Amino acid sequence: MHHITSRLLGSGSLEERARLALEELAHHTGFPAVLLETNVCGARLRTLAAHGFDRRDLECWSPEDPTAGYPAEASPAAEALTARRPVVLASVGAETHAPWPWVRAMIALPLECAGEALGGVTLASPEPRAIDSDELHRAAALVAHLAQMLRFADPDIGS
Repeated sequence: MHHITSRLLGSGSLEERARLALEELAHHTGFPAVLLETNVCGARLRTLAAHGFDRRDLECWSPEDPTAGYPAEASPAAEALTARRPVVLASVGAETHAPWPWVRAMIALPLECAGEALGGVTLASPEPRAIDSDELHRAAALVAHLAQMLRFADPDIGS
């Protein structure tokens, strides 16, 4: 967790620091792709940072005005945000319900701090894998820490 903290509290834009923190999150969870989205207003999200995703994976969400965000239901984190609990898609077969055809396992987690929903984090893998409760708890703890550090780095995030 120290590496995530140091990446977020370092120098550079919040987006750059968040991207570096996602690299650490990917390393510690074993998921090669991580997406961090924050609330814009109401039921809209915007991509703050991504690691391991191809630009084309995210283009369908990019509106003409990036500050306006996109509908939350377009994101895999939407259910996690609404239910305020992790959503797991493990060992997905040939037909996937994930937003990207290459995803075979995914965890979407709410990004919360002090009871406030800031956004969501999606961990994705192209390899099928079982996701046990220990792995889910570890990912949730890392994302909870990430939320606290994001709030510290930018008190207005998710507002």
